[in-house]
Amino acid sequence: GALARSAEFGEAVSASLSSRMNAFAKRAVDSNSFPDGVLFAWSHFGQSNWSQARDWFARALEFGRKTKADAAHARSMAKAMEGLIMSHMRAGNAHSAATLASANVEASPEIAGLYISTHAPLLLNTKAKVLAQEDLSLFVTKTVALKNGEGAEALAWYAYNLKQPKVASAWFSKAIEWE
Repeated sequence: GALARSAEFGEAVSASLSSRMNAFAKRAVDSNSFPDGVLFAWSHFGQSNWSQARDWFARALEFGRKTKADAAHARSMAKAMEGLIMSHMRAGNAHSAATLASANVEASPEIAGLYISTHAPLLLNTKAKVLAQEDLSLFVTKTVALKNGEGAEALAWYAYNLKQPKVASAWFSKAIEWE
């Protein structure tokens, strides 16, 4: 219960529960418990303890890979990956977050949204660097599929910086429509 409140509301776990939490953490690790690892991860995330959240999400995902997969487990794994990506983002590890988002972009719409968030800055550089066609195509595909205004705006600025005003205008219009 204390971990759930910590995960949901950012409530600190009391010092009097510290030894019990340590024993629970040890049991989660010893038993390779995916659900318990995720609970610890979200608890640390709720307390803005990004490095601990990241470590627990990574550990939980490792446990989860050893579990027989079904649709519900796949959704839980995607949610844990989302937490891992967000932990990297909030800890200032943009490159790691972008790499994880790219590798898992098909896992869920939420991760696709994180993919857009982590890759949009690449398109916003005023000294436009032409991106590889496959990278740009994936970004466009995910932006359109999600009707993501942030992605559309990034594509608009990218086109603008490449001196493609008609393309930029179309993407700016989509950004406004979707936002």
